[in-house]
Amino acid sequence: MKPRDVALMLAIFLIALWQHLALLDVTPFNPDESRWLHRAHYPREVWQPSSSTWDDGYLNRGQPPLGSYAMGIGLLAQGRDLTTNGSWVFTCQEGVCRDDFDESIFNRANGNVPAAADLDAGRRTNAVIGALTAVAMYALGKRLTTRVGAVAAASILAAHPFQAYISSLATADALFSWLLVLAALAAAGFAARPRWPGAILLGVMLGLGGATKLSPLVTAVAPAGLGVVLIGWSWWRARAWPDRYALGLVAAPLVALLTFVAVYPYLWPDPIDRTVALFTFRAREMQTQGSDWPSLAVPTRTEAFRQVGFTLGTRWDATRRAGEAGLARLGIDASLPTLDLPLALIGLEVLLVLAVRRGLRSPTMLVLLLLGGQVAITIAGMRAAFDRYHVPMVLLVALCAGVLVGQTSAGVRQVIDRLGAWRGAAPRPIPNRIGVRLRQVGAR
Repeated sequence: MKPRDVALMLAIFLIALWQHLALLDVTPFNPDESRWLHRAHYPREVWQPSSSTWDDGYLNRGQPPLGSYAMGIGLLAQGRDLTTNGSWVFTCQEGVCRDDFDESIFNRANGNVPAAADLDAGRRTNAVIGALTAVAMYALGKRLTTRVGAVAAASILAAHPFQAYISSLATADALFSWLLVLAALAAAGFAARPRWPGAILLGVMLGLGGATKLSPLVTAVAPAGLGVVLIGWSWWRARAWPDRYALGLVAAPLVALLTFVAVYPYLWPDPIDRTVALFTFRAREMQTQGSDWPSLAVPTRTEAFRQVGFTLGTRWDATRRAGEAGLARLGIDASLPTLDLPLALIGLEVLLVLAVRRGLRSPTMLVLLLLGGQVAITIAGMRAAFDRYHVPMVLLVALCAGVLVGQTSAGVRQVIDRLGAWRGAAPRPIPNRIGVRLRQVGAR
């Protein structure tokens, strides 16, 4: 890694951390934060797999543990202990909604509200994780496009108001975002140099993502599908045995599942049945979210796309806010149009063209398949318009916008280089035919 890349990554980290920390005291409390902080003792319990902590229950079936591991490690790193609040009880829980239940009063009376110091420590933990996500986005952008494009992708993510909001909450969403980018980065590295350690790393990243939110375990099927296609193609064309790239892609879901089980003691007594129970419970819970929260219901996939457009194109538009802030400093009060999604859609087209041009085995194709698959799974499963469901989309938006900037800058640079070469070329000498003829005569 070159010194300038290290300097850029450090600058991106500091800018993102500054953005995220600035919101810690102004972001309203989200009841979900209570649950992740409630389970901050999980890092201690992981060494006691027979503990009652891992008994079958609502929280273990509904929320994988890695976000709570991060909360516990973050609390310990900041001098806090692992004894925190109780678990928040919602008005709608386990498929039952109680109209006569005052959620806020009950939870405050029963010690389910986190202490201010614990809440701040959990939020600071995620602020750091969010900054690391921007750094990882730079590394990913550098793999797929130019350094200029990588800076653009990382800068958009670092300054994105939605990402800053997610990174200012003590939940698992910031960790999920980081692991998704790391999985995409592992995929790009494996595609560039197909080796078994790279395939294992890709599976591990997807497994850790699944231990944060279950969906990456489903996303892992997409690379495996590409591997099956490559195996079938090589056998049909040349009766050849599959290479390490195709086999590594097929093996990734198995490695992901093994990693998922390894970090989740709840699954150890019966890995297969309890994993199936997790997905069954989560699917049922997703189905009931629309009826439990009618104001947030997403009844159709068309509505899901509309919610994505509203959340990332209107409510949390990064480029519009940055432009308006810049104009305000110049004393200009102006309202700019939303730009994030239009830029991202153009960038997505560029990314698709690059993926097709570079081929099925390229890092571009595999990253697009991975992040695009995660976005598709999220939209397909969305039944309520909770902000946290838009984490994969904002990652893809930042990456596509960065690719657009990177490829545009590369094209402009090529034009400038060609113009410079043309203008700086030495003039062709005018042949002195008379002098040549006279020398020829004299030689005779």
